[in-house]
Amino acid sequence: MALIPDDVISEIRQRADIATVIGEHLALRKVGASMKGLCPFHAEKTPSFHVSPQRQLYYCYGCHAGGDVFRFLMTLQGKSFVEVARELAQRHGITIPERPQSDDERRQRGERSRMHELTEAATAYFRDRLFDDAGGELGQRYLDSRGIGSEVAETFRLGLAGPEWSGLAEHLAARNLSMPLAEEVGLVAPRQRAGGHYDKFRGRLMCPVILPGGEVAGFSGRTLLDDPEAPKYTNSSESVIYKKSHLLFGLHAARAAFRSKGRAVLVEGNFDVIALHQAGFSESVAPLGTALTPQQIELLRRLAPSITLCLDGDRAGKQAALKNIPLLVAAGVEARVAELPDGDDPDSLVRRDPARFGELLDRARPAIEYFLDQLWHRTDRSATHRANAVREAAPLLASISDRIKRDIVVDQFATALAVPAQVVRRAMAEAGSVQGAPARGPSDRVVPSRSALPHDSTATPADLRGPPDERFNDRPDERFNASPNDRFNASPNDRPNDRPNDRPDRPLPPRVELELVRLLADHPALASHAEDGVLGSLLTDDRVRVMYAAALVGRPLDEVTPRELSDVVAAQQFTSSPESPDDAQRALDECANLLRRAHHARTADAIGLALQDAERRGDSARARDLLQLQLETRRKASARHDR
Repeated sequence: MALIPDDVISEIRQRADIATVIGEHLALRKVGASMKGLCPFHAEKTPSFHVSPQRQLYYCYGCHAGGDVFRFLMTLQGKSFVEVARELAQRHGITIPERPQSDDERRQRGERSRMHELTEAATAYFRDRLFDDAGGELGQRYLDSRGIGSEVAETFRLGLAGPEWSGLAEHLAARNLSMPLAEEVGLVAPRQRAGGHYDKFRGRLMCPVILPGGEVAGFSGRTLLDDPEAPKYTNSSESVIYKKSHLLFGLHAARAAFRSKGRAVLVEGNFDVIALHQAGFSESVAPLGTALTPQQIELLRRLAPSITLCLDGDRAGKQAALKNIPLLVAAGVEARVAELPDGDDPDSLVRRDPARFGELLDRARPAIEYFLDQLWHRTDRSATHRANAVREAAPLLASISDRIKRDIVVDQFATALAVPAQVVRRAMAEAGSVQGAPARGPSDRVVPSRSALPHDSTATPADLRGPPDERFNDRPDERFNASPNDRFNASPNDRPNDRPNDRPDRPLPPRVELELVRLLADHPALASHAEDGVLGSLLTDDRVRVMYAAALVGRPLDEVTPRELSDVVAAQQFTSSPESPDDAQRALDECANLLRRAHHARTADAIGLALQDAERRGDSARARDLLQLQLETRRKASARHDR
């Protein structure tokens, strides 16, 4: 696959108006120079999702999602950058030239492409076998018994691996496809004595694992043979293209329904998914034979407003729900649990009574409530059992990010167990939280320590304030002073902190430092000018140093902004009008001037401390030298440093 030239990407970005594209997926209303609506990436009742037509950016102050038109569609639809770029180009009449790849690019992409060629060939082979009148009867009978129609079978590209030992291996070899790669993706295995290869999948109904872009990553095969020793399901082996902990079965067919249905339904098995799609519950997906992973949760969190667990109604299904709920809550997902009758699974119930199944989904309980209720019901009133229940619930309670909600749930749980609420909070603290606050989640960025970053050895730890300047002082900008209901127009310092753990209690970086990074992100051509002036050594905030280093190499600002700064950075981007290159250069020079003056002011303060020490010791010669140096440094602090 050829790469898309940078100038074509820029043209697509300019032609694909972000407000128009996003407006096709959610309702937006104009608020000042921006537009606002309900965020499609998390559940909310008050709009916190903002679009800037002027800057062609979006940002949500609730879940901190942000980026350009490419990022929006990639996140919403689960597609790759190339897929989104090609679709937007086609829509706006832009031709994408097929730029030849370099040898290195070809080597990097060649193996993956050849693997997908193999899985596509295997998918076609299995499909032909299923719909072959002579050899497909076994698979067709099974689909009929499960009530799966031809349309759904085509949606999931179902197929049949016959009982023969080497049918697929011979088919792939006849097409001159790479047999070593076929081994690597788990389609065939080498014969130890006779030579050649035999099929890894035999006598199975084949379910391709289809990526959102339509490529087949691997397979999950359900046995059709009456062999008690054969595993019920066999999955492809891990490979470059198949990492089951990162994939969800049925996602390619479900992602469009997530937004329209307002949820993702998470079930256990492939045929649970297929049966639910057959019955009209097209928002259903499943893990691939493994426990739910953080990567799968993150994928769903980006695509679905909420997740409803709908696992088997037996004891194992309830245990799986209890295991998954803490992961979902810790990830900040709005999660619910649909409780099925004992002995039922989603497949059996939806085929017997689809209306009843739909009612259970609609009445699904909040996951936290379900988790605590299960603990309460299985706990007798002994002190030992109640203590165990408190310890088991503590990590889940600690991970609730909303402090008010967390306090309410803690009080309810403590009352139900007849224990003091303080006992529960003490267990939460022992589980790794601080005074009952949630621990930082895996999505929070970790900022490298100051010692690990380049810095100015003469700088003091004092916060950089700099000389008074209307553009960069630390008082909230007047543009942010608006109605309390308009979170977008609130000052980062004044905005209600509804995600308390996302921002530790440390000062925000000086506005001038954030403005410098914003300028570099908006105008990459200024990077050489910034380095010429060694501006990085004048930065005082370690978080901004990380952002500055990333901006110099062209990384998008939203990818490297720490979570606790994302709101203020977005506000700074949205409220500043795009500059011309000349205006941007002048703004950069002004930032540099202020940073140098502030650096000299800090140095003068440090000299003043040394001067006081010399005077206390009676070292008059040293004091005179330091006084002279301090005066010179203060003159530098008050002077401009024009280029």
